[in-house]
Amino acid sequence: MLRLCRGADASKDCDTAESALPGIIGAGLNAVGPTKYFADAPRSQVVTITDPDQQHARALSTEVWAASLTDYQDFLAGVDAAVISSPNSLHHEHAIACTRDGKYISSEKPMGLSQQGAQEIAIAVRRRGSNSQSAFQSALTPPSRLHNT
Repeated sequence: MLRLCRGADASKDCDTAESALPGIIGAGLNAVGPTKYFADAPRSQVVTITDPDQQHARALSTEVWAASLTDYQDFLAGVDAAVISSPNSLHHEHAIACTRDGKYISSEKPMGLSQQGAQEIAIAVRRRGSNSQSAFQSALTPPSRLHNT
Protein backbone atom coordinates (compact mmCIF):
# COMPACT_ATOMS: atom_id res chain seq x y z
CA MET A 1 0.00 0.00 0.00
CA LEU A 2 1.37 3.39 -0.97
CA ARG A 3 1.49 5.79 1.98
CA LEU A 4 3.54 8.84 2.80
CA CYS A 5 3.79 9.84 6.45
CA ARG A 6 3.29 13.54 7.18
CA GLY A 7 5.07 15.64 9.74
CA ALA A 8 8.56 16.55 10.79
CA ASP A 9 9.59 13.00 11.70
CA ALA A 10 9.15 11.19 8.39
CA SER A 11 11.06 8.16 9.72
CA LYS A 12 8.34 7.54 12.31
CA ASP A 13 6.01 4.67 11.38
CA CYS A 14 2.41 5.66 10.63
CA ASP A 15 -0.13 3.78 12.76
CA THR A 16 -2.42 2.20 10.16
CA ALA A 17 -4.35 0.07 12.65
CA GLU A 18 -6.06 3.06 14.22
CA SER A 19 -5.90 5.56 11.36
CA ALA A 20 -8.28 6.20 8.51
CA LEU A 21 -6.73 6.24 5.06
CA PRO A 22 -9.05 8.27 2.83
CA GLY A 23 -8.54 8.93 -0.83
CA ILE A 24 -10.02 11.88 -2.70
CA ILE A 25 -11.72 11.47 -6.08
CA GLY A 26 -11.54 14.75 -7.95
CA ALA A 27 -9.06 17.56 -7.40
CA GLY A 28 -11.24 20.58 -8.18
CA LEU A 29 -12.30 23.34 -5.80
CA ASN A 30 -14.77 21.11 -3.92
CA ALA A 31 -11.94 18.75 -3.02
CA VAL A 32 -9.74 21.33 -1.28
CA GLY A 33 -11.74 21.58 1.95
CA PRO A 34 -12.17 17.83 2.60
CA THR A 35 -8.57 17.15 1.58
CA LYS A 36 -7.19 19.64 4.07
CA TYR A 37 -9.62 18.50 6.76
CA PHE A 38 -8.53 14.86 6.51
CA ALA A 39 -4.89 15.82 6.15
CA ASP A 40 -5.05 17.79 9.42
CA ALA A 41 -7.18 15.28 11.35
CA PRO A 42 -5.07 13.45 13.95
CA ARG A 43 -6.24 9.95 13.02
CA SER A 44 -6.36 10.11 9.24
CA GLN A 45 -3.96 10.54 6.40
CA VAL A 46 -4.92 11.36 2.83
CA VAL A 47 -3.30 8.59 0.83
CA THR A 48 -4.15 9.39 -2.77
CA ILE A 49 -5.83 12.09 -4.81
CA THR A 50 -7.11 11.07 -8.19
CA ASP A 51 -8.26 13.26 -11.04
CA PRO A 52 -8.23 12.70 -14.82
CA ASP A 53 -6.16 15.87 -15.03
CA GLN A 54 -2.75 14.85 -13.66
CA GLN A 55 -1.75 18.47 -13.06
CA HIS A 56 -4.74 19.06 -10.78
CA ALA A 57 -4.20 15.80 -8.91
CA ARG A 58 -0.50 16.50 -8.43
CA ALA A 59 -1.04 20.11 -7.33
CA LEU A 60 -3.45 19.14 -4.54
CA SER A 61 -1.60 15.98 -3.55
CA THR A 62 1.70 17.78 -2.97
CA GLU A 63 -0.03 20.05 -0.43
CA VAL A 64 -0.87 17.06 1.77
CA TRP A 65 1.98 14.62 1.00
CA ALA A 66 -0.30 12.22 -0.91
CA ALA A 67 0.16 10.26 -4.09
CA SER A 68 -1.61 11.38 -7.26
CA LEU A 69 -3.27 9.22 -9.91
CA THR A 70 -5.40 9.81 -12.98
CA ASP A 71 -7.70 6.75 -12.67
CA TYR A 72 -9.79 6.40 -9.50
CA GLN A 73 -9.98 2.61 -9.91
CA ASP A 74 -6.22 2.41 -9.43
CA PHE A 75 -6.42 3.88 -5.94
CA LEU A 76 -9.20 1.73 -4.48
CA ALA A 77 -6.85 -0.94 -3.10
CA GLY A 78 -4.91 1.56 -0.99
CA VAL A 79 -7.68 3.48 0.80
CA ASP A 80 -10.25 2.80 3.53
CA ALA A 81 -12.63 5.51 2.41
CA ALA A 82 -13.28 7.74 -0.56
CA VAL A 83 -14.29 11.38 -0.59
CA ILE A 84 -16.13 11.89 -3.86
CA SER A 85 -15.53 15.44 -5.08
CA SER A 86 -15.70 14.73 -8.78
CA PRO A 87 -18.11 16.44 -11.19
CA ASN A 88 -21.75 15.76 -10.24
CA SER A 89 -22.34 13.59 -13.30
CA LEU A 90 -19.70 11.11 -12.02
CA HIS A 91 -20.82 10.81 -8.38
CA HIS A 92 -23.02 7.77 -9.03
CA GLU A 93 -20.34 5.86 -10.94
CA HIS A 94 -17.69 6.64 -8.32
CA ALA A 95 -19.93 5.86 -5.34
CA ILE A 96 -21.04 2.50 -6.75
CA ALA A 97 -17.45 1.47 -7.58
CA CYS A 98 -16.17 2.47 -4.15
CA THR A 99 -19.04 0.75 -2.36
CA ARG A 100 -18.55 -2.46 -4.36
CA ASP A 101 -14.94 -2.37 -3.22
CA GLY A 102 -16.05 -2.04 0.42
CA LYS A 103 -15.04 1.58 0.90
CA TYR A 104 -16.79 4.06 3.12
CA ILE A 105 -17.89 7.01 1.02
CA SER A 106 -18.44 10.68 1.60
CA SER A 107 -19.95 12.24 -1.49
CA GLU A 108 -20.35 15.91 -2.20
CA LYS A 109 -23.96 16.67 -3.03
CA PRO A 110 -25.74 15.48 -5.02
CA MET A 111 -25.34 11.75 -4.40
CA GLY A 112 -26.82 11.10 -7.80
CA LEU A 113 -28.41 13.12 -10.56
CA SER A 114 -31.75 11.41 -9.96
CA GLN A 115 -33.69 9.88 -7.11
CA GLN A 116 -33.13 6.46 -8.70
CA GLY A 117 -29.36 7.02 -8.78
CA ALA A 118 -29.29 8.04 -5.13
CA GLN A 119 -31.41 5.00 -4.21
CA GLU A 120 -29.02 2.71 -6.09
CA ILE A 121 -26.13 4.09 -4.05
CA ALA A 122 -28.08 3.65 -0.79
CA ILE A 123 -28.94 0.05 -1.71
CA ALA A 124 -25.32 -0.73 -2.63
CA VAL A 125 -24.11 0.72 0.69
CA ARG A 126 -26.70 -1.27 2.64
CA ARG A 127 -25.91 -4.53 0.82
CA ARG A 128 -22.20 -4.12 1.39
CA GLY A 129 -22.64 -3.15 5.04
CA SER A 130 -20.64 -0.01 4.38
CA ASN A 131 -21.28 3.59 5.41
CA SER A 132 -21.91 6.71 3.40
CA GLN A 133 -22.68 10.36 3.82
CA SER A 134 -23.55 13.18 1.52
CA ALA A 135 -21.75 16.43 2.22
CA PHE A 136 -22.83 19.96 1.50
CA GLN A 137 -19.72 21.86 2.46
CA SER A 138 -20.95 25.25 1.28
CA ALA A 139 -23.87 25.08 3.72
CA LEU A 140 -21.57 26.56 6.35
CA THR A 141 -20.15 29.39 4.27
CA PRO A 142 -21.08 32.94 5.38
CA PRO A 143 -23.51 33.62 2.46
CA SER A 144 -25.37 30.36 3.12
CA ARG A 145 -25.51 30.99 6.85
CA LEU A 146 -27.02 34.43 6.25
CA HIS A 147 -29.60 32.94 3.90
CA ASN A 148 -30.61 30.27 6.44
CA THR A 149 -31.14 32.62 9.40
